[in-house]
Amino acid sequence: MIVPMTKVYLATRQADRDRLLRKLRALGVMHLTPVNPERESVDPDLTRSIDLHRRAIQILGQEKPAGPRPDTPPLEASQEVLAIQRRAAELLNRLSSFIASW
Repeated sequence: MIVPMTKVYLATRQADRDRLLRKLRALGVMHLTPVNPERESVDPDLTRSIDLHRRAIQILGQEKPAGPRPDTPPLEASQEVLAIQRRAAELLNRLSSFIASW
């Protein structure tokens, strides 16, 4: 039986690729077409968002989660992580300057 298909785009970390494909096969997805970077154009906003999340994950990668899960949307949480990191670096530079001039 032929059924209508819906075109969707999925993005995943390279490390999760095989697991994602196994899950899709288990769901009965019949046709997968990998993205050809030379033919496909990627939305610049999506690329920036992925980079933002990647940097936030890198920063938080050494931290063990504690407390209740926040209700903050993922994009906002990633932006906040990077803002905190920038502010911490600025304060550390000011402290180093103060100590050096003391």
